[in-house]
Amino acid sequence: MDQLFEAIRSGPLDAEHFRHLARQALNQAPPAGPFRRELTLALQQTPDWARVQRWPDIYRDLRSDESLIRAELYAYAAALTPAACDTTRMKRFCRTRAQPAALVKLRAQIEAAWEKYMNQPLQPQERTAETVAGHRLLVEGLAGWLEAIAQAEADPADPICLATATQANRLLLAVSYQAHQLAGNRCSETDRG
Repeated sequence: MDQLFEAIRSGPLDAEHFRHLARQALNQAPPAGPFRRELTLALQQTPDWARVQRWPDIYRDLRSDESLIRAELYAYAAALTPAACDTTRMKRFCRTRAQPAALVKLRAQIEAAWEKYMNQPLQPQERTAETVAGHRLLVEGLAGWLEAIAQAEADPADPICLATATQANRLLLAVSYQAHQLAGNRCSETDRG
């Protein structure tokens, strides 16, 4: 269902792609209800595109919590100013991306962060929509940094390595923001309890 809603929001859909996504959503939809009826009608006849474009808002509660949180984190990452993305790691990468020894050191730091993260397993009660969304962005961010390092090793003058590093950095900053938000919420709950 999330794929259908995201495709509808991102722009015009050709009829074949829409039908494919609508069939998938129908398989995920509750066994009865208005959205199931809308999907069935849209698959049986020419859809009312104006109505279809309102589905993501009308049926927002059918999207998974994880999908909504992930969308919010991507939006947060995209909205970060260049100044907010100018972290110590980013500055160092910009300065030293032509130095193989510096890239080896940065790769080791990224891999060590990944290992540390992987050695902290979640308890079943800690697996929430927030942690799943955060995990996904963390993995993408760390993978992006490794990709930026590989690009810099191949051609440090290529601006694509800076763009890749910037996007990776944005994702990790969004994860950090989320962690601070969650920690603040836990403190508030503890204060009230």
